[in-house]
Amino acid sequence: MGGAFALWWHHSQRTFGRLASVRRAPAVWLRLHRMRWPRYGLAEHISILRVLWSRNWGGFPAPNTRARRTGERFSALHDATHFVATSSGTTALQIVFRALNIKAGEEVIVPALTFSSVAGAVAEMGAIPILCDVDAATLCVDPTDVLRKITSRTRAVVAVHLGAQICDLDRLLTVCRESGLALVEDCAHAHGATWRGRGVGSWGDAGCFSFQTNKAMSAGEGGMILTRNPNLAARCRAIVDCGRLDGSDLAPQSVLGGNYRMSEFQAAVLLPQLDRLPKQAKRRARSAQMLDALLGRANGIEILEPLSGVTQRGCYAYAFRFNAATAGLPIDLFLFRLFLRGCLANASLYPPVYDAPEFGRKDPRLTLPDGNACQNTEQAMRDTVWLPHMLLLAGDAEIHRLAADIVSAATPSQKAW
Repeated sequence: MGGAFALWWHHSQRTFGRLASVRRAPAVWLRLHRMRWPRYGLAEHISILRVLWSRNWGGFPAPNTRARRTGERFSALHDATHFVATSSGTTALQIVFRALNIKAGEEVIVPALTFSSVAGAVAEMGAIPILCDVDAATLCVDPTDVLRKITSRTRAVVAVHLGAQICDLDRLLTVCRESGLALVEDCAHAHGATWRGRGVGSWGDAGCFSFQTNKAMSAGEGGMILTRNPNLAARCRAIVDCGRLDGSDLAPQSVLGGNYRMSEFQAAVLLPQLDRLPKQAKRRARSAQMLDALLGRANGIEILEPLSGVTQRGCYAYAFRFNAATAGLPIDLFLFRLFLRGCLANASLYPPVYDAPEFGRKDPRLTLPDGNACQNTEQAMRDTVWLPHMLLLAGDAEIHRLAADIVSAATPSQKAW
């Protein structure tokens, strides 16, 4: 956070002078202070020390004591009946694909607008990630385009809940059931979110969560698989725990597995956060709803309304569209004006998977869309602005100030400062 404030101070003084910088510095410092993440307190200190003193640090037996408690509580919060604690969100996806018995050469449909490791988890198995476009209204996977991309080789669809939005699970479940496909929810952005009153991650065949550093719940690294299918859960547990099928650490390895277990240190950091997650999720969702109302009529700003089935948003990032032509302001200048107000917004949360450095357009394992097949993804890259979830934990008064700063930054007649 100190580095971010120093960068802000440097640019603001170069551009607008010392007096303006001094006048705004307290408010900006407070906003940047809120950006510090992950957050921790005495509970995390005590929890980690207890693991340290216990000398029981690893993921063996699987799940170990604190990993089991974390999984039980986390699955209950999301209305799932089974959990599998993993070493990361990416390995959670890989494990689910393996447990679904997806084979080399088979296809998995993945949205083009997501972190490339989702497609990477498919490609690493020798399967083929088929990229589909997103819905312009939500930036989540478009069920209509999913239907167009299904072939005789398709085995699964990945529904990535993106930013503060939830995929249209009703339509996706219908498409998958009628086509005999598995539905895997990527819930890395959706901790605490609900669809029709039930937790995300419990609707598809499996839901995969990440506890990477920047996520709404963080252990630095870590992941969780949720499901209501006991057989799928058993297969996932075996793969996580070196191939032991019956859940006993004395059992022989019976399937090809590995060590993808969550450590007790990771679980120790997560357990206290489970006490805060329900309240934080409600606060983020309220802030997003307030921003929808406050920005809805702003010059050049178009909000992304949640679908009717969303009963609580997860809010890893709050996104809105910025129409540079309507605003009379280039998006890069708008972002710089936001930056001078202490708002570290981003115009590119993820590049399209087909443009990501890990794949590029040369990787033979990636099937690329033809022509303008992902035009909504391309448009989102040009005009979408993302606000990090840390800003959404502020109180109502600060959310009003944040909205006022966004409106001011989008108005050319207002001072850049």
